[in-house]
Amino acid sequence: MATSHTELIRKHKQILKSRLAVLNEKESTNYKLGQKNIDVLFYLNYIKFMRVLATRASEIATIEGSSEIMTKHWIDASDFLLSNIEENGTL
Repeated sequence: MATSHTELIRKHKQILKSRLAVLNEKESTNYKLGQKNIDVLFYLNYIKFMRVLATRASEIATIEGSSEIMTKHWIDASDFLLSNIEENGTL
């Protein structure tokens, strides 16, 4: 699970960096990680992401009739959420 978790963090950070780049372009700013509490905002966003991910993985496990959340459920949930973020910009 550690490698899946690390991969999720990497993908999530890539998406957030691209969103920060868009924000910088729209607002004519030059925010970077570590400035103006951007790290804190990203961390809070990550916590929200993980909460939604856990809920979605639990739903998938329930639909499949599993009594526990397996790695497959986490991966399916992450694929769904990351594609949803890329398409809609929100969880």
